Amino acid sequence: MSKRKKTKGSPDKSIIGKLKSSIIELFDNNPDKAYSIKQIGKKIGLKKRDDIKAATFILFELEESGKIQELSNGAYATKRSGGSQTTGIVDHVNAR
Repeated sequence: MSKRKKTKGSPDKSIIGKLKSSIIELFDNNPDKAYSIKQIGKKIGLKKRDDIKAATFILFELEESGKIQELSNGAYATKRSGGSQTTGIVDHVNAR
């Protein structure tokens, strides 16, 4: 019996879905921070070169879709939509 050759194809779609959800979760948990590609890979726990490349392509897709933006230094951050508003009651206390 001959050995079966391994094919180098694109990563599985399930892996890409998991990577995409973990990247989005990372940005949702820390909306104030900006991350480089290397930092994102370390935070998610990517070690294989193919996984890091897939994460890079996912970042490009998220940037094109408008969910994140690339900063001038090459880092990625979430897009801010006009700022956040806080609603509530202001309790004034007299300072003596």
